[in-house]
Amino acid sequence: MTSVQSQKAYNAGILQGKAYRILTAQLTSALIPFKLSIPEWKLLGQLADNGSMKLARLADLLGVEAPLITSLVDSLEKKGLVKRTEDKVDKRAKIIQGTKKAMKLVEKIEPTVQATMKPLLHGITEKEFRSYMHVLEAIVKNSAAP
Repeated sequence: MTSVQSQKAYNAGILQGKAYRILTAQLTSALIPFKLSIPEWKLLGQLADNGSMKLARLADLLGVEAPLITSLVDSLEKKGLVKRTEDKVDKRAKIIQGTKKAMKLVEKIEPTVQATMKPLLHGITEKEFRSYMHVLEAIVKNSAAP
Protein backbone atom coordinates (compact mmCIF):
# COMPACT_ATOMS: atom_id res chain seq x y z
CA MET A 1 0.00 0.00 0.00
CA THR A 2 1.47 3.40 -0.98
CA SER A 3 1.61 6.32 1.45
CA VAL A 4 -1.19 8.03 -0.53
CA GLN A 5 -3.39 4.95 -0.24
CA SER A 6 -2.69 4.62 3.49
CA GLN A 7 -4.15 8.07 4.16
CA LYS A 8 -7.76 8.19 5.28
CA ALA A 9 -9.84 9.31 2.31
CA TYR A 10 -12.35 11.10 4.50
CA ASN A 11 -9.59 13.28 6.00
CA ALA A 12 -8.47 14.33 2.54
CA GLY A 13 -12.07 15.13 1.67
CA ILE A 14 -12.52 17.19 4.82
CA LEU A 15 -9.32 19.17 4.22
CA GLN A 16 -10.10 19.70 0.55
CA GLY A 17 -13.58 20.97 1.43
CA LYS A 18 -12.27 23.36 4.08
CA ALA A 19 -9.55 24.70 1.78
CA TYR A 20 -12.06 25.14 -1.05
CA ARG A 21 -14.46 27.12 1.17
CA ILE A 22 -11.67 29.34 2.49
CA LEU A 23 -10.23 30.03 -0.97
CA THR A 24 -13.67 30.65 -2.45
CA ALA A 25 -14.64 33.08 0.31
CA GLN A 26 -11.37 35.02 -0.02
CA LEU A 27 -11.57 35.15 -3.80
CA THR A 28 -15.23 36.18 -3.76
CA SER A 29 -14.36 39.07 -1.43
CA ALA A 30 -11.43 40.13 -3.61
CA LEU A 31 -13.65 40.23 -6.71
CA ILE A 32 -16.51 42.24 -5.17
CA PRO A 33 -14.96 45.65 -5.99
CA PHE A 34 -14.68 44.55 -9.63
CA LYS A 35 -18.31 43.34 -9.77
CA LEU A 36 -17.27 39.90 -11.01
CA SER A 37 -18.08 36.39 -9.85
CA ILE A 38 -15.39 33.71 -9.65
CA PRO A 39 -16.66 31.92 -12.79
CA GLU A 40 -16.70 35.23 -14.71
CA TRP A 41 -13.15 36.00 -13.57
CA LYS A 42 -11.92 32.54 -14.59
CA LEU A 43 -13.56 32.89 -18.01
CA LEU A 44 -11.95 36.29 -18.58
CA GLY A 45 -8.60 34.91 -17.42
CA GLN A 46 -8.77 32.14 -20.01
CA LEU A 47 -9.55 34.66 -22.74
CA ALA A 48 -6.66 36.84 -21.58
CA ASP A 49 -4.26 33.88 -21.64
CA ASN A 50 -5.51 32.15 -24.79
CA GLY A 51 -7.22 34.79 -26.92
CA SER A 52 -10.63 34.34 -28.50
CA MET A 53 -12.03 30.83 -28.63
CA LYS A 54 -15.12 28.78 -29.22
CA LEU A 55 -17.69 28.65 -26.48
CA ALA A 56 -17.30 24.86 -26.33
CA ARG A 57 -13.54 25.19 -25.77
CA LEU A 58 -14.13 27.61 -22.89
CA ALA A 59 -16.54 25.11 -21.32
CA ASP A 60 -13.88 22.40 -21.64
CA LEU A 61 -11.11 24.57 -20.14
CA LEU A 62 -13.29 25.62 -17.21
CA GLY A 63 -14.69 22.12 -16.69
CA VAL A 64 -18.33 23.17 -16.93
CA GLU A 65 -21.26 22.58 -19.27
CA ALA A 66 -21.80 24.86 -22.28
CA PRO A 67 -25.09 26.32 -20.92
CA LEU A 68 -23.19 27.79 -17.94
CA ILE A 69 -20.67 29.38 -20.31
CA THR A 70 -23.54 30.82 -22.35
CA SER A 71 -24.98 32.35 -19.16
CA LEU A 72 -21.58 33.76 -18.14
CA VAL A 73 -21.01 35.17 -21.62
CA ASP A 74 -24.47 36.80 -21.53
CA SER A 75 -23.58 38.49 -18.23
CA LEU A 76 -20.11 39.56 -19.37
CA GLU A 77 -21.47 40.81 -22.68
CA LYS A 78 -23.89 43.11 -20.80
CA LYS A 79 -20.89 44.46 -18.86
CA GLY A 80 -19.03 45.15 -22.11
CA LEU A 81 -16.32 42.61 -21.29
CA VAL A 82 -16.80 40.05 -24.07
CA LYS A 83 -18.00 39.92 -27.65
CA ARG A 84 -19.67 36.92 -29.26
CA THR A 85 -19.34 36.29 -32.98
CA GLU A 86 -20.22 33.49 -35.37
CA ASP A 87 -17.53 31.01 -36.31
CA LYS A 88 -16.85 31.53 -40.03
CA VAL A 89 -16.35 27.78 -40.54
CA ASP A 90 -19.20 26.45 -38.36
CA LYS A 91 -22.12 28.92 -38.29
CA ARG A 92 -23.61 27.11 -35.27
CA ALA A 93 -20.51 27.70 -33.13
CA LYS A 94 -19.84 30.96 -31.31
CA ILE A 95 -16.45 32.59 -30.86
CA ILE A 96 -15.97 34.46 -27.58
CA GLN A 97 -13.49 37.32 -27.40
CA GLY A 98 -12.53 39.50 -24.47
CA THR A 99 -12.76 43.23 -25.06
CA LYS A 100 -9.92 45.68 -24.37
CA LYS A 101 -11.85 46.70 -21.25
CA ALA A 102 -11.81 43.07 -20.09
CA MET A 103 -8.09 42.61 -20.71
CA LYS A 104 -7.31 45.76 -18.70
CA LEU A 105 -9.60 44.52 -15.93
CA VAL A 106 -7.85 41.13 -15.79
CA GLU A 107 -4.49 42.91 -15.45
CA LYS A 108 -5.92 45.11 -12.70
CA ILE A 109 -7.49 42.22 -10.77
CA GLU A 110 -4.46 39.89 -10.75
CA PRO A 111 -2.39 41.85 -8.17
CA THR A 112 -5.46 42.15 -5.92
CA VAL A 113 -6.12 38.41 -6.07
CA GLN A 114 -2.44 37.58 -5.48
CA ALA A 115 -2.36 39.92 -2.47
CA THR A 116 -5.52 38.27 -1.13
CA MET A 117 -4.05 34.77 -1.54
CA LYS A 118 -0.59 35.63 -0.16
CA PRO A 119 -1.48 35.13 3.54
CA LEU A 120 -3.14 31.82 2.73
CA LEU A 121 0.00 30.59 0.99
CA HIS A 122 2.34 31.69 3.81
CA GLY A 123 4.95 29.03 4.53
CA ILE A 124 4.33 27.18 1.26
CA THR A 125 7.40 27.08 -0.95
CA GLU A 126 7.30 27.51 -4.72
CA LYS A 127 8.28 23.84 -5.07
CA GLU A 128 5.46 22.72 -2.75
CA PHE A 129 2.96 24.82 -4.69
CA ARG A 130 4.14 23.37 -8.01
CA SER A 131 3.79 19.86 -6.52
CA TYR A 132 0.26 20.69 -5.38
CA MET A 133 -0.63 21.88 -8.89
CA HIS A 134 0.94 18.72 -10.32
CA VAL A 135 -1.21 16.55 -8.03
CA LEU A 136 -4.37 18.41 -9.08
CA GLU A 137 -3.46 18.03 -12.76
CA ALA A 138 -2.82 14.30 -12.25
CA ILE A 139 -6.19 13.82 -10.57
CA VAL A 140 -7.94 15.56 -13.48
CA LYS A 141 -5.93 13.55 -16.02
CA ASN A 142 -6.58 10.26 -14.19
CA SER A 143 -10.31 10.96 -14.05
CA ALA A 144 -10.41 11.06 -17.85
CA ALA A 145 -8.44 7.81 -18.22
CA PRO A 146 -10.40 4.69 -19.24
